[in-house]
Amino acid sequence: MLALFFLNKNVLMRASFGEDFRVILNKFMADMQSRASAHTQSNSRGGISQKEALEILGLSPNASREQIIAAYHRLMKNSHPDRGGSAYFAQKLNQARDSLLGNK
Repeated sequence: MLALFFLNKNVLMRASFGEDFRVILNKFMADMQSRASAHTQSNSRGGISQKEALEILGLSPNASREQIIAAYHRLMKNSHPDRGGSAYFAQKLNQARDSLLGNK
């Protein structure tokens, strides 16, 4: 029943948010599966790898600071909890942005 509800909610939200929401949802599901199977903990800062950050934001490894910021804003528009998005998705976007901008 829960899976069916989630699926129905996913379909409705996907229709509203389009491709960006689908990308974030896929990253979320992959992250949850890897946590369940590996039982690993993130580092003490709660950070993410550069590779994961690039995947979340849909960027290439040579992305500029401006491209990182633009991708973050584009995705956050639809993912922010104040606009009906998920706090988890917003947190992942923040971590991805912080991880990449810390390296630039």
